[in-house]
Amino acid sequence: MPEANEWLYREIVENARDAVVYSDREGLIYLWNTGAEHIFGYSRSEALGQSLDLIIPSPSESAIGKATTESWRRAGVATHPSFSPFPR
Repeated sequence: MPEANEWLYREIVENARDAVVYSDREGLIYLWNTGAEHIFGYSRSEALGQSLDLIIPSPSESAIGKATTESWRRAGVATHPSFSPFPR
């Protein structure tokens, strides 16, 4: 029975329309399903072993990060150059 459950879980994850991505604590991608291929445009072979930076822009590159930093600057909020409005 455990083997059947493992097979079922693998089938569900692999065939999900949603992206299912798993990474380790260092942000290296270890699982990338078909949904992730369609949503992010990278094949499994392109994504596995890569950093999550592949799909998650750094705060300095994202529109939200830039807008947040700019609004804080206009409001006079002092921040250190290495400060990010997003946790790392």
